[in-house]
Amino acid sequence: MGLIYYRKSASSDMDIRNKQQKYYQQALKHFERAIKNEPYLYKAYNNAGKVYQEMGMPDKALEYYKKAADIEPSYAEAIDNLGVILYAKGYVNEAIAKYQEAIKINSRLSQAYYHLGEALITKGDYSKAINYLQTSLYLNPNSAPVHDMLGKAYQKQGNYAAAIIEYKKSSLIKPEYTYPYIKLSSIYQERGDDELAISELKTVIDIKPDFAEGKIKIADISMKIGKVDQAIKYYKDVLTDNNTSKEALKGLSRAYYIKAQEINTASSNISISDYVDAENYLKEAIKANPDDIQLYLALLRISRLTKNDLEAESYLSKIIESNSNKPIDHIVKGEAYIIYKNYPKAIEEFKQAIESAGNKPEDVIKIGEIFFSNRQYLASEKAFDRVLYLDPGNIKAQRMLAMIGKNKDLALSKLTVAGGFYNMKQYLAAIEALRDCIALNPHLAEAHLLLAKSFEKEKYYYDAMERYNRYISLNKDTDNKKYKEKAAHLQNKIKKLEARGKKPAKYSRI
Repeated sequence: MGLIYYRKSASSDMDIRNKQQKYYQQALKHFERAIKNEPYLYKAYNNAGKVYQEMGMPDKALEYYKKAADIEPSYAEAIDNLGVILYAKGYVNEAIAKYQEAIKINSRLSQAYYHLGEALITKGDYSKAINYLQTSLYLNPNSAPVHDMLGKAYQKQGNYAAAIIEYKKSSLIKPEYTYPYIKLSSIYQERGDDELAISELKTVIDIKPDFAEGKIKIADISMKIGKVDQAIKYYKDVLTDNNTSKEALKGLSRAYYIKAQEINTASSNISISDYVDAENYLKEAIKANPDDIQLYLALLRISRLTKNDLEAESYLSKIIESNSNKPIDHIVKGEAYIIYKNYPKAIEEFKQAIESAGNKPEDVIKIGEIFFSNRQYLASEKAFDRVLYLDPGNIKAQRMLAMIGKNKDLALSKLTVAGGFYNMKQYLAAIEALRDCIALNPHLAEAHLLLAKSFEKEKYYYDAMERYNRYISLNKDTDNKKYKEKAAHLQNKIKKLEARGKKPAKYSRI
């Protein structure tokens, strides 16, 4: 009876899995009754140990496994289970010794080969791990966990093709288990297949709708590939989750700000109430994390979007006054300077971020990816160039540089198309092409200039003035007198219209 309830708890049926704790309790009740009736029934001790282990009570499980092994020293399964508890407690070598002892007693105990493979992965001995896991699979061909672990070994070894095959086999055997989808997503990310990575994470969320970490990851990848609206949706979904709310707020503020760069805020599908909600959440988060300057950057972005200049200045001061030399904090300072269009200081902070990342390629890659997600292509290129200096064959850096080049080339092609529309006096078509161009590369000065001219032709004076100012801020080393005069002239025109009780037209997407 105990075994029936225990096996029920591992059923693929989601209705039964929702009653898992109830079945554990029922299984324990029967195992304990069996032990009471026959105190030397070692299998009952072992099975009770399994239930305690599943319930997150490793010390109680260890007690029962030891009792089973003491009663019957040749009971390989109990000895293997002792190894599992030792491994979970961090005693890897001691665990390996137990697994090997179990295999010596019973050479067909598939789970002992599995556990041995897992421990060897921890020690970095991937080839031996693969051999033991393949033996486990030979003895138990339909084991989803063994396919998972084999996939992990191949992934660690760098054999992504083999890893993908194993993870997919696992998901076919146990479609309700989330691990293989998460690992597939991580492989696709490493290979630069971001859409496939998102697809796997969405499968996990279908199985576990409250998987907040997966939603954050989808949002982060969406930002990387320019799907800002999708990112906003997933960040919003986890704002109230205690484990992810801080990261969601930081990401959401970045997404809002990039969205505002792509199109005029007034015409986006983001309302002032969205900004106010985000601001309130951020202020609560800062109470618990007063030294987190990333949260202050998020508030700075929101306050700039809501034109709250006084608060924005105070947040800027908090960021700039930070003495931290961490790479991420230099990036935060650089981003803050960019919000205020102080590009020389921003470039200096980004340079320091790359330098302070050290000589580990994976650390510099993280910095480069942050730059990329914020569309800071020049800084991102420098970061990935540094990775290739440290590790000339680094595939990820090569792919990211190729992606940056692709985005910049696409932006230039959109600019060319927009120029054609402008010359043909099709200004609205030019505006739409330029919006796409700026979404790909917000720092392409020529796109902002042509967009300003197009807005002016269509009498969107407010939008034109903003774009002239944006062009000027991106071209500090050139003579911008002509365009400063243009922006000033438009500002006067707007004031005159407002004085006559007329509201200047603002562009809204067709």
